[in-house]
Amino acid sequence: MNLHSGILSFLLFLSFVITAQEKQSNLIYVDPTIGTVGIILAPAPPTIHLPNSMLRVVPVRKDQLDDQISHFPLTVTSHRISSAFALMPISGTVDESVWQRRLEYAGERITPYYYATSFEETGDSIEFTPAAKSGYFRFHFSEDTKHFLRVGLSRDSGFVSVNGKRIISGTEFFSGMRAFFYAEVDTDISSVKYQ
Repeated sequence: MNLHSGILSFLLFLSFVITAQEKQSNLIYVDPTIGTVGIILAPAPPTIHLPNSMLRVVPVRKDQLDDQISHFPLTVTSHRISSAFALMPISGTVDESVWQRRLEYAGERITPYYYATSFEETGDSIEFTPAAKSGYFRFHFSEDTKHFLRVGLSRDSGFVSVNGKRIISGTEFFSGMRAFFYAEVDTDISSVKYQ
C-alpha cells in the first residue's frame, strides 16, 4: 500500500465517522395530527408553533376529517378554546360570500415547525413557519386573477386597519385581554374593503 492510498483510506474513514455521528432531530417523531379526530372528547387541532414561542397557528376546521378550512388564526389564545384574528388567501371574484367562504384543501403537510397546503378550487397554496416572536406566511397564487387576503377578527370586538401600502395591523379584545398583530406584505395593497 502506497502513501497516497493510505491517506485516501484515512480520509474516507474520517468522513464516514463524521457522517455517522450526525444526529437526527427528535422532531421527526412528533406527529401534530395525533388527537385531531375525537369521538368522545373534543378534537385538538394540529398546532404549528415552537416551544415557548408567542405564536401558535392552526387550520380552522371541524376536525382532521373535515375537507374545508375556514381560516388560519394569527394566534391561538388558549388550548382549544379561542383564537385571535383570522387570515385566509382568496382568489377570483369577490362578493358577499367571501367573508364566510371555506376552501377545500389537499396535500396538507404538517410538522411542529411548518405547515403547507393547497386549495383545490383555486390551486392557490399557503405555507407557514413560526419564529420565536413572529411567523411567516407565504401565499402562492396560481391563476392570473385578482388575489386578496381576508383578514378579520375571531370575535366582534376589535379592529383591523391598513396603514400605508404594505402594513396591516389590528387589535382584538377577549376575556379582559387584548391581542395585537402587525404584518408587512411584500407587494402593495391596491384596495381595501371592510365589512
